[in-house]
Amino acid sequence: MPAKIIAIGDLNLDILSITGKMPDLGEEAHINKITYSIGGNAANFAVAAAKIGNNAELISAIGKDHVTEFLLDELKKNSVKHTLFRSNKLNGCSLVFVNEKGRRRILSNKGALEELKLKWVYDKLCRRLKGNQLVYFGGWQHLLGLHNGFVPFLKRLKKKNCLIAFDVTFDEFGRWDKVFPLLRYIDLLFLNEIELLKLTGRNKINDGLKALAKKSSGIIILKKGKKGAVAYADTIIREPATKNRARDSTGAGDVFNAAFLTAYLKNLPLKKCLKFGNWVAGEKVKHHGIVLPEKGRVKKFLGKL
Repeated sequence: MPAKIIAIGDLNLDILSITGKMPDLGEEAHINKITYSIGGNAANFAVAAAKIGNNAELISAIGKDHVTEFLLDELKKNSVKHTLFRSNKLNGCSLVFVNEKGRRRILSNKGALEELKLKWVYDKLCRRLKGNQLVYFGGWQHLLGLHNGFVPFLKRLKKKNCLIAFDVTFDEFGRWDKVFPLLRYIDLLFLNEIELLKLTGRNKINDGLKALAKKSSGIIILKKGKKGAVAYADTIIREPATKNRARDSTGAGDVFNAAFLTAYLKNLPLKKCLKFGNWVAGEKVKHHGIVLPEKGRVKKFLGKL
């Protein structure tokens, strides 16, 4: 199995506002707390993967402003190796509004991430790939510079015997059908319920799963938040969530992905991969930011699976 996890995708600053009410236009509402952290689907994933004991690397873009050193320090502090395209644009930023139940709304500006191009990623990655590595794509929907030529890129990764994981993420542009040509090359496809229904055009989860399975050649992993998670291969495998009070769900899906894949790379059955993913994500939602269990607790939990 892969000895290293490489995440390709978005890196940005998350500014989190904890509020009980979103104001209407022209109104104002009180914010209970403001905090900030490293963000982006791929960056969150890489940080989580490293925190639970993996050798993780992030390939992304970084801008030039007062946030740059903070993002670099966070990657270093969390032992995430990185290969970053240096842009003169401002860093990407997401404004995350979290309510008292831990649910969130996000407004984003991609900034430097708009300059991340597939050719640059290919030059930095493919020529040093040794094969049998896990390559994870996060935030691809938002990174338009990675779209043209992406299928041939995936074919090159498959020729190197890489395991390919892909998180669908929400498509703010509404061009969901762009994902379909990729599905035959993706080994593990992650998405949530909203993304599943948008992608398949169905209005029921089971119908959406069956429709997506007909187009996909890999394993589908559906994240359902407090309702747990589902893996769909030949059959549907369900696992309930751990019961924790959610303070902030921002990044919980990215954490779930990292934990699931950690267990998967240890050749654990899918149900146990779901269980581990749910547990680590359940621990994360109790906190703001990517706060995870200590490695000792992680090792102990994995050992009992």
